[in-house]
Amino acid sequence: MNSLVLIMVAIGVFAMGYRFYAKFLTLGVFRIDNSAPTPASHRHDSHDFVRCNRWLLLSQHTAAVAGSTTLIGAGVAVVWGWVPAFLWIVIGTVVVAGAYSIGTLWASLRYSGVSPQALAQELVGKPATIPFLGLAGILLMVVCAVLTLLIGAVLVAHPSVGWLFLSLMPITMFLRQSLFAADARQLLFNLGLVLVILVVAFLLGQFMPLAISGLWRIPGWSQDVLVFKPELVWSVIAVIAGYLSLKDPVWRTARPRGVLAGIILLIVVVLMITSIGIYQPDISAPRINEQAGLPVSAALLPLVLTGGAFAGYHALLQAGSTVRQIEHQQDAPLLGYGSVVADGLLAITAVMALTVGFVDTDSWHLSYGSWPQHEPIVRWLNEFIDRGAQIISMLGVPHQWGSALTAFMVVTLTLSALENALRSFGFLLTEGREQLDLQPNTDDARPRRVLIMVVAILAFAISQTRLDLDYWYLIGIAGQWLAPAVFVLITIALSRLGRSTMMVLIPPMILSPVLAWGTLWVMWQWWKEGLWLLLITASVILLLGLWGLTVTTMTAFHVHRQQTSAMPLRPPGL
Repeated sequence: MNSLVLIMVAIGVFAMGYRFYAKFLTLGVFRIDNSAPTPASHRHDSHDFVRCNRWLLLSQHTAAVAGSTTLIGAGVAVVWGWVPAFLWIVIGTVVVAGAYSIGTLWASLRYSGVSPQALAQELVGKPATIPFLGLAGILLMVVCAVLTLLIGAVLVAHPSVGWLFLSLMPITMFLRQSLFAADARQLLFNLGLVLVILVVAFLLGQFMPLAISGLWRIPGWSQDVLVFKPELVWSVIAVIAGYLSLKDPVWRTARPRGVLAGIILLIVVVLMITSIGIYQPDISAPRINEQAGLPVSAALLPLVLTGGAFAGYHALLQAGSTVRQIEHQQDAPLLGYGSVVADGLLAITAVMALTVGFVDTDSWHLSYGSWPQHEPIVRWLNEFIDRGAQIISMLGVPHQWGSALTAFMVVTLTLSALENALRSFGFLLTEGREQLDLQPNTDDARPRRVLIMVVAILAFAISQTRLDLDYWYLIGIAGQWLAPAVFVLITIALSRLGRSTMMVLIPPMILSPVLAWGTLWVMWQWWKEGLWLLLITASVILLLGLWGLTVTTMTAFHVHRQQTSAMPLRPPGL
């Protein structure tokens, strides 16, 4: 199969979806009113509620949702063959993600920019508070810890990117000044400084890579008590960067870094698609991988591709930091649908990178043909970096340059996702105290310190084990059980306005049984392997998910009956 054909089909479907389906959702389903003020206007506080140009916000939001989660999910999905991965990414992005993303932004905009857990209390009441807070809290804790470790693992595997990562602080400062430049001369000067810093850091990485190696062990009676791995050095720096970003207003650090990550993402994807377009390599992977030992794809695809169309993690970011910066209501379709299209395009590019360039199908099977149950999930990031650099090198770019550029893209996207996830976690803590009627906290810095400590401790605990597919399952289970409950919240908001809810009811009705199937399959594997901590955590998530889905569904039926009974009777003969 020609890879260019699949790329063009995906781009064509994405373009048609954005042109027609996004417009239908905007005008026909959600009926977004541009005359209504946004939370960034009537709740402006110069910290989180700050208006932003839609293109800059699109770059920041895309960088938060399209990154390591997308690449790992696409990398694992190709084990089943390129057809299941391709179809799920394209159809899921255009249909499910479109309604989910625009709907989440629309519902949050209508209720003053609140997060999903606060939206649940507003639309459902107290019974939905605990399940939504629990699901969102578990999901964000695990995601932040895993993202922190992935940054460290990628930088250890690619030491040439170390200087680029350290240069993000001065780059952020000058890029922020560029975004607020008063005249063209100041803008060009600041952008020139950014470019100079990037070039110097890139060259330093090529000639003086920052390689960190070795282990520091604390021995015990029969085995080591603690092991400090090399990636923890970079992970600590990432946690510090995330904490400083959390303290700053969103426009000061998170926005310029998100814009930079979005630009680098665009450059890498364009280079890879251009190379594929010129040389048109054939796909070596089988359409359907029928090798023995693979689990059923229908049950696990929604969990594995957790960074894609149907993810609670995306809802937390959309109704967290992003919705609080929207300048106009009409920007919601671009931000909601445009970001998931960019995410889908990155996922398709990852699928192409991991399925082309092999001698034959047997060569592909040696690398990706078996189920990677106990493989470290960072493997898929490193595989994408290496094979993406090979594709870019066909344009005449040295392989080590392409590798450094692609690795830098992965690191900046992951850091942007971490910063936005931490900010959403902060909103969760603040709103959670209000929802649970706890004593208000007079120390604004205390929740941030507690949050960072929890994430750092969890990341260190996970680092003592193997960061393999089991943790990826856990993220998928938590995110996917939150997603259908958010869909039902959107349904309730539509029903209260007397609007049709069919377009947002179909996805959770179809995918929830598949999600339950995949969750129970994973829990059975953990039971057989004796992974009790993961099993207990998944059981708690399952109970919270069923709880949240039940109370929201009951409320949706109640609101629907009220609307139906309030409708006027049809006159006789009509």
